[in-house]
Amino acid sequence: MFDSDPKQFSWHAAGLVFQQTDSKNCYSFLQKGSRVPEVQTLMVDTKCKERKLDIRINPVWMPCTHARIVTANLGSNMSTNTDKWCLDRESLAKVLVS
Repeated sequence: MFDSDPKQFSWHAAGLVFQQTDSKNCYSFLQKGSRVPEVQTLMVDTKCKERKLDIRINPVWMPCTHARIVTANLGSNMSTNTDKWCLDRESLAKVLVS
C-alpha cells in the first residue's frame, strides 16, 4: 500500500489508520515487532513509511469469520485451494538451490 499508492494515506495525515487483519502474526508484528531479522527489516521499513506519511498504523485482529474479513477474503481468494501460503521469488530460489 505504501509503495503502490502513498497518496491514499494523505487524508489520514497526523492520524491513525486502523488495519483489520485475521493474521495473528501480522497483528503481533505491527504491535511489538519480531525476533526474526527479515520481519524486523519489514517492520522498520513500515515504521519509516508511517513517519514519512505522518500516520500510525493501529492493527486490529479479527477472526476470519468476521463479515469484513470474509468479504475481503472473497476478493482475494480466486480458488478453493486450501494451501494459502506462498514464498517470494528470492526465498523460493534459496529453497530450490539448497
